[in-house]
Amino acid sequence: MFDEGPCGGGFAGGLSDDGQRSMFKNSSIADPAMPRYFMYVLSCADGTLYTGYTVDVEKRVAAHNAGKGAKYTRSRTPVELIACARFETKHEAMSAEYRFKCLTRPQKDRLVRCAAVDPFEEVLRTLMPGECPGDELAENG
Repeated sequence: MFDEGPCGGGFAGGLSDDGQRSMFKNSSIADPAMPRYFMYVLSCADGTLYTGYTVDVEKRVAAHNAGKGAKYTRSRTPVELIACARFETKHEAMSAEYRFKCLTRPQKDRLVRCAAVDPFEEVLRTLMPGECPGDELAENG
């Protein structure tokens, strides 16, 4: 799904021991020394996207897949983590979630494809802090 896009390159994660794609392989998500505030994007079974905030990505994705996550994802399992960004503060993570949710679906898809090449945190920094960025991305891409 993320082999090529406007940003080029491949899927940001690696393969887990069982051969499945994993956002956690070769990532700093499990590093306890790093801040643990995350904004994440899931691809749902019906093709829609779900965006959320958490302090434990692996646990939250498992909860979504067990039907114990958000009401929105309960009828749309299985879900797959397609992008995840780490932030220094809860406020930054929740602000990034808000700004991402303001985008149109094509704009979200473009950012997720770019995250296959560059860290999602950096991709999200292209969004203006504190504003809903739909107009800027529509003009630039």
